[in-house]
Amino acid sequence: WAAMDYLGEAGIGSTAWSDKKIGMPMFPTWPWVVSNTGDLDLLGRQKAQSLARDVVWGVSPLEIAVLRPMPPGMYEHVSVWGWSDEHQRWTWPGFEGQLLIVRVYTRGNKVELYINEKIMASKTLAANDPLPLEFQVPYAPGSLEVIAYGDGAEMGRRRFDTAGAPAAIELTPEHPTGLAQKSRLYFLW
Repeated sequence: WAAMDYLGEAGIGSTAWSDKKIGMPMFPTWPWVVSNTGDLDLLGRQKAQSLARDVVWGVSPLEIAVLRPMPPGMYEHVSVWGWSDEHQRWTWPGFEGQLLIVRVYTRGNKVELYINEKIMASKTLAANDPLPLEFQVPYAPGSLEVIAYGDGAEMGRRRFDTAGAPAAIELTPEHPTGLAQKSRLYFLW
């Protein structure tokens, strides 16, 4: 339908949280301003659904994404045109020790998941196993790495590292006096 997110039809591809396991809340309003249905975000970056399709179409042997952490007792509800709120990052400050869901998309038949170079999970897949694979692992700053194997040989590896603290932000006014500069517009007819 839409390869890239767009402004308008705000939230038709949204996700929402509630304390109920079933049911879909109505489309949200503010702060949603985009449809959230495209494979690419407004900046042209691939979203999780696009990465999953890359695996299905044989473009990539392995992709991983982390479901945005939810408060305890909450459940994610995805709209009809949406996709889970998954991200390609391992930076979740304030969620240390909380179980996070890591989703693995692969055509391989074995997967190993490491946090800070320590194996946390391993799974050998059968042909009828549902995809994506889901692992619940405790969040710890550092690195998340997943390795996929096909018939014993490594076929793909993905790694996310926790971002460090921001270094600095410097803002410089265009005009040091703070006054808007006068300009003139001329129209030619």
